[in-house]
Amino acid sequence: NQEFNTDNPTLISVLEELPLWSAPFGLKLLRYIDGTTMLNSFLIRIAFLQSWKNILSAEMEKVFNEVEKKLNAIAKEKGELCLTIPYICLDCQRI
Repeated sequence: NQEFNTDNPTLISVLEELPLWSAPFGLKLLRYIDGTTMLNSFLIRIAFLQSWKNILSAEMEKVFNEVEKKLNAIAKEKGELCLTIPYICLDCQRI
């Protein structure tokens, strides 16, 4: 687990308003054999892919093909592709 950054005043004000029982946080390390596997994984497709596509222009397919090639090259060089995802889980009650 990493230290929680309390420099965000909006987040702190929201947290101060909630009856909070626990707030575990940390980093999740995901390891993939290559970029193709990462982009086709269930988690990436359900949690990230659509938002990535929403910020791209009409040349989305070209961009994704190039990104996939570069990720595959990195994975080939390093033996794997690692993705770190920060998270926080708030256990609280709505007032």
